Amino acid sequence: MVTLTSMKAWRYATFLERLVSVLGVGVGVLSSLGTIAGIVLYGELTALFVKRHTADLAPTDIYLLKLFGGGRMLDMEKFRGGVGEHVAMTANLAGTVLLGAALAVHYGWQLALAGLSVVPVSLAVAAVVAKYQTAWSGREVRAYGAAAHVVSEALGAVRTVRAYGAERLEAARYGRALAAAAGHGRARAAWAGAGAGLGWLLTYALNAIVFAYGAELCVRDMDVPLEARRYHPGVMVTVLFLTFMAAQNVAMCQPHLETFSAARGAARAIYRLLQRRSKINALESKGERPAKFRGDITFENLYFNYPSRPDVKVSKKKFYNSK
Repeated sequence: MVTLTSMKAWRYATFLERLVSVLGVGVGVLSSLGTIAGIVLYGELTALFVKRHTADLAPTDIYLLKLFGGGRMLDMEKFRGGVGEHVAMTANLAGTVLLGAALAVHYGWQLALAGLSVVPVSLAVAAVVAKYQTAWSGREVRAYGAAAHVVSEALGAVRTVRAYGAERLEAARYGRALAAAAGHGRARAAWAGAGAGLGWLLTYALNAIVFAYGAELCVRDMDVPLEARRYHPGVMVTVLFLTFMAAQNVAMCQPHLETFSAARGAARAIYRLLQRRSKINALESKGERPAKFRGDITFENLYFNYPSRPDVKVSKKKFYNSK
């Protein structure tokens, strides 16, 4: 019994085959490092993005950004996840799709084009699913924001709620708000499941096409001399795996596209608040200011309310006099 070492296993390999193997290992290592770097880099970019865009916000708006975002609960984790490791993994999958398709066309363009005919359909399905996932994700975030608004309102007037015995009423309001958010979440999950199912259905349809058409091409070239033969079972299996890998990676992009859709839905509230400019900001140096003045300052009929609760006047008809 002869034992082959790891080096003897490559004794019949050509230089190009050894080079491709080394490049494959290198690409795998770089892909792993890129995913790790994406987690760190995009996490820092998210924090830097929010920090730079909040420089022009009033302190009240910054407080709202950290808590409720103008009455809507902001899910910063979803926003950060949309620009995190999923970007690196999606780029890796997309590159694999392009490389697999190119190699399949190189080995047998007729069989490759027949198999890759389902890829545009997969991309169309992914685009439609991403569109509706983004819409339902935005509705889900807004519904959860409304539920958070109910909680903040009840906690802000907890003594009144307790005095009138309205605990069950407030709990029912919160339950109705959560029910709406849960419905939107189920719709988003249904679109995600439909997209994943259609993606895998098209992937296995590709296998059927390659096997059927590949067998026909192999039979056609059986009478051709060996050196001029274009298609044989080896080429068919090679094209099968390359096209299957391309279609499979398109299907594997579905979970990442779902994450991007959720991040886009959560980012709407974030962008809406970041683009908001306060009408009154005491920290700004704009406007006309007297160099000095003497006298009395009187404020009459003052009122105050929180931006998240414009219908509740916390302070009203106040009178202040400063000398």
